Amino acid sequence: MHSKASRLLLAPADLEFFGVVARTVSLAAAARTLDVTPSAVTQRLQELERRVGVRLLERTGRRPTLTAEGELLLTEGERIATELAALHEQLAARRGEVAGPLRVLAPFGFGRHHVGPLVARFNALYPQVTVELTLSDRLARVPEASWDV
Repeated sequence: MHSKASRLLLAPADLEFFGVVARTVSLAAAARTLDVTPSAVTQRLQELERRVGVRLLERTGRRPTLTAEGELLLTEGERIATELAALHEQLAARRGEVAGPLRVLAPFGFGRHHVGPLVARFNALYPQVTVELTLSDRLARVPEASWDV
């Protein structure tokens, strides 16, 4: 069956990839963040641009800049990725699973010695939960909206 839905131009992984590329200062920095080679980032970006049929980044000068289409993909892609994550959480809840993001903030020393090992055990029990552990000795400077626990 070859419906239009089976020929999607973008996958959630594409949105995540482009978000990293768009937010870094260079393709080399994006490669470091993604833990791949710079040429792999360039090739994947070119393939993404080929599939969507528009240029997403201007690569002139020292720092790549987003085209208008790249800005659109970034903002709408983030919205779509957020909605997909929420849908995944709703479906997981209906299955009785614990899933979704969990942002944990702790002081550096305490977090490293006590919270880190607990997060690792929690993640082993609930692999559908994406835990983001932030350790900081400047807790008052971290916005409350950026953590859950």
